[in-house]
Amino acid sequence: MSDQGEGNFDETSDGHGDVGDTGRCSEAGAGESTPLQCRASFFQNWSWASVANINEGLCKRAGATFGASGETHRTVAESWENRRNKEVTFEETLDFLKHCHRSAPFLNFNGNTFAEIGRAFVGALLVGFPTPRARLMVSAVGHYIAGTLDKKSLSSAFSEMANTPTFEEGMRVKTLKGSLFGVVTGFSADGLVIWKADGSNTTFKNTPSTLLPASAPDKQPQESPEINPDQIGQDGRISRTISSDAPSKSKKPSGK
Repeated sequence: MSDQGEGNFDETSDGHGDVGDTGRCSEAGAGESTPLQCRASFFQNWSWASVANINEGLCKRAGATFGASGETHRTVAESWENRRNKEVTFEETLDFLKHCHRSAPFLNFNGNTFAEIGRAFVGALLVGFPTPRARLMVSAVGHYIAGTLDKKSLSSAFSEMANTPTFEEGMRVKTLKGSLFGVVTGFSADGLVIWKADGSNTTFKNTPSTLLPASAPDKQPQESPEINPDQIGQDGRISRTISSDAPSKSKKPSGK
């Protein structure tokens, strides 16, 4: 039975809900190619009291103790309020949220609290972005603030997701999460990319926003050199061959 078929492959349909709007970001300036470089007063409508409310809600839902971590709480709260009217880049905003998480101003759920705020911020920036790409950038922000994604990987994710390339027939592609690779075989009348998955006769139709360019597959490892049967000893080991040009080692004569 043939595995030939056709479908629309979407690997980002689950796991992330909609995010709230926190205000639009001003247009990026020259040379700014991703939302990470967008500048805005991100904290303007977010008082420290609203941050505490988020943490309290998380603690209540989990049955954990809600409370402040003494002097650390006061220091982080002051830093937060001082940023309320400052215009900074989104990257600087994420760095500060990560700093707040690591400072642990609350007794519990610090990572969840500041990751939730970061996801709300990026949700506002990505209004108009294709939903599958927006979901992955929202996820990347949460992981970065929680400390499970480094800055290089965050920047790479935003650069890759923020730009939709032009696809051509014969071009190698992959899904946004990299779970499937294949080759573009054509285009539908309504602009969908038709592509065939590697190792399968199955073809898919996807919007350009749900695919990324992919590099050629890794080269197959070189075959091992052929072994001469005369090189294999009785113990199964392969003897080393000695070039005829190599100097031979003669035995030392035994002394008398």
